[in-house]
Amino acid sequence: MFREAFPDVVGPVLGEIGEAARPLLGAAAADVLVAPRTPEPAQWLAEAPDALQLAIYAADVATYAVLRARGLRP
Repeated sequence: MFREAFPDVVGPVLGEIGEAARPLLGAAAADVLVAPRTPEPAQWLAEAPDALQLAIYAADVATYAVLRARGLRP
């Protein structure tokens, strides 16, 4: 949802996190962040918990970036 609503903010965040994670988690875990369709959390938990944790972190960072871009300051 955020990705479609704020592509100029969320896209770069997901790309940067995915690239940073690539050496540690491999291409599959990093690429799932920018995939057009992502698995359900239960599937991630069963098949790739490292990718699920990365996605949770990426969602947090992307949410912060959107809020900051909209003028919210901590």
